[in-house]
Amino acid sequence: MAGNVCTQKFEGVNVSECLRSASVSLGVPIENIKYLILEEKKGLFKKHAVISIDVIEGLKDEGTDKEDCLEKEETDKRNGTIEIKNGKFIIIDPKEGGKAAILSTSSNITLIVDGEKVSPSATVYAKSNIEVAIGEDEAKRYMNLRTSSDRMNAYIAITYKPKTTYKLKDLSPRNSLLIEIDVKEKIMPPKFTELEIKNELLNHNIKYGILNMNIMECAKTYEAPEMLVANGKKNIDAINDRMEIKYNAQNDNIYDNQQVIDYKAIGTVHGVEKGEVLAILYPGKNGVDGIDVTGKNIVTKTGSLIELDKLAEEPVDILVNGKKVAYGEVVVVDENFGVRITSIISGEERVKAIAK
Repeated sequence: MAGNVCTQKFEGVNVSECLRSASVSLGVPIENIKYLILEEKKGLFKKHAVISIDVIEGLKDEGTDKEDCLEKEETDKRNGTIEIKNGKFIIIDPKEGGKAAILSTSSNITLIVDGEKVSPSATVYAKSNIEVAIGEDEAKRYMNLRTSSDRMNAYIAITYKPKTTYKLKDLSPRNSLLIEIDVKEKIMPPKFTELEIKNELLNHNIKYGILNMNIMECAKTYEAPEMLVANGKKNIDAINDRMEIKYNAQNDNIYDNQQVIDYKAIGTVHGVEKGEVLAILYPGKNGVDGIDVTGKNIVTKTGSLIELDKLAEEPVDILVNGKKVAYGEVVVVDENFGVRITSIISGEERVKAIAK
């Protein structure tokens, strides 16, 4: 093995490829190479790295002298070179005492030299027949459908990925070259049509509340994030009937065994006068059934009803604690039903009612 290596640069799609190229070019195991990363790009389509070889372990420890470096430069001039220009390989064979050019490939590129598939690298000459097959990304399109947990809403998200073809990247002459690629062309797939979107909805049994305008928007663009495409009809709960009592029926008198009880006052309605309204019935409202995006009927619960067996202006008996205390009639108050006192029974009648 020759003396220490002077500073030398190697390029590739990543640091590993640079080290592999350096190892092949210098004839030194990768683990023995010490290097400095000069550049490293990790983009989606453009990946590039450049390293500089500093020291190779296992060689003599003295500093590299000028004679060694000059000798190395002369050797480099004798070496063969390879470059890529306008998608073509240009190879110059080595001079006497120099090394032939080395061509390396990465995993997504197929390299064939003189009819034989090569991996990862091969020695090449001007007469070598080099073929390269570069993979391409197929066009894809996705339609994702989602419904809400109550099935009242349906959403669609559409994603497109283009067909991407690649070309060889132009690279300057060097003794060891790692093939790199650039994007040549991107071709978008056809958009989903309105009919295709509607068929997808039917495939998932979504058939009610279809929002045609939103579907049209989805079919017009290549950027279609999640969009509402069907909207169900929510049910409306019933409202219960409500009775408003206009008087206080509670008897605040507390009797003990020492008091004289006025039986004629028992059952008296306190705080009301003849002609007053004792209670008002506020009718509720019926609920409305809903429909989810699959067309399923969502039945609403029935509200509680207070039934009246009398019509407006018909007479009614007014009872307190189950005992009749007055007569009244059914009235209508702002479209609500109420009971108005027409007469209060006498004390004797109340005593007789209590005795029954």
